Amino acid sequence: GTSWKPGVQLERGTKYKIVAKGKDAKGRAVTENASFTTVSQANSFIGSYTPDNGKTVGVGMPVSFNFDKAITNKK
Repeated sequence: GTSWKPGVQLERGTKYKIVAKGKDAKGRAVTENASFTTVSQANSFIGSYTPDNGKTVGVGMPVSFNFDKAITNKK
């Protein structure tokens, strides 16, 4: 019933390990270990958009998306 969100953007193509500690319904300490690897740089891209979140804009303000590399399969 809970979730985790990283405080910073994770690096691409990097293995991360997580150790989660908590208590069960009876108050006993529990620990769970997990690991995952983020997608490689070759298989991903980073996009940004404007206007940025929270900016006030008018009705005709264009929206644009920029990516950190060319998108080869635009479909």
